[in-house]
Amino acid sequence: MKLSKTGNSVLATLICDDNRLYKYRTYNELQTLFYGNYEGECLEGNRRSYCEFALNNIKDLEILLKEISDYRNFEKNSEIIQNEYIKKLNQILEGDNLKIEKKSKSNLILIKINEEKNNIIKSELKNKNILTLSYIEEQIEKIQKKIRSEDYSGAITNSKTLLEQVVRDLSRILKTEYLDNNFKKSFDNLRNKMNLEPKNYEIDSFKKIINGLASSLDGVNEIRNKCSDGHSRKYNPEKHHAKLCANASLTISEFLVESYLYQKKMGKI
Repeated sequence: MKLSKTGNSVLATLICDDNRLYKYRTYNELQTLFYGNYEGECLEGNRRSYCEFALNNIKDLEILLKEISDYRNFEKNSEIIQNEYIKKLNQILEGDNLKIEKKSKSNLILIKINEEKNNIIKSELKNKNILTLSYIEEQIEKIQKKIRSEDYSGAITNSKTLLEQVVRDLSRILKTEYLDNNFKKSFDNLRNKMNLEPKNYEIDSFKKIINGLASSLDGVNEIRNKCSDGHSRKYNPEKHHAKLCANASLTISEFLVESYLYQKKMGKI
């Protein structure tokens, strides 16, 4: 496995570490790091050019990545710094669908991210032609990236933003009032316009689900206020919290869009 030239360029910056954030390496230390693990002969140059040449001609990328991520590289053998370093490294590797997976502080493996598994959340919203698609796709991609990079509070913020955009777009189309400072009221206005009040359903089970829809929306809003990076944080969310908010937002959004399309087709709105 190898990285793209862009990936190698960014990785070279991390390995050289001129800002001395993790592990600064001299020219001699770089030569020791890459010894026997690249093809060709590098002409004399500076540390950065040597590092990029070696990366572009690397024989075994996994060996190198394990070496630079070794906890013994860091001050006081700090596993905390090692975790920060691996997180930074994975942000670089993500562009080439690679990832360092940490089993323990001394057991690291390089894995190829399967494209299907890489889609932590899935959505059919991009197939609908009534919304601001570029914005929605941008939010979905941001959610994906933030969950992969372990920025769970950021993923929750983008989940709420996606939901707001869908409600705003549908409110504009249906000419219902959207209040920037009162999302719950805006959703209630839209729900009434779209005939989504529980009383409109004859089957009790559907009434419960529709009530749950509103409760889920309120929940995403409240979690965002307490756990996300948009406010003074009261709780630190984990990955399963972020995925729950992301998938809840997508489920609600897709239900609203598909309900609108159905009711428009049937002449109900």
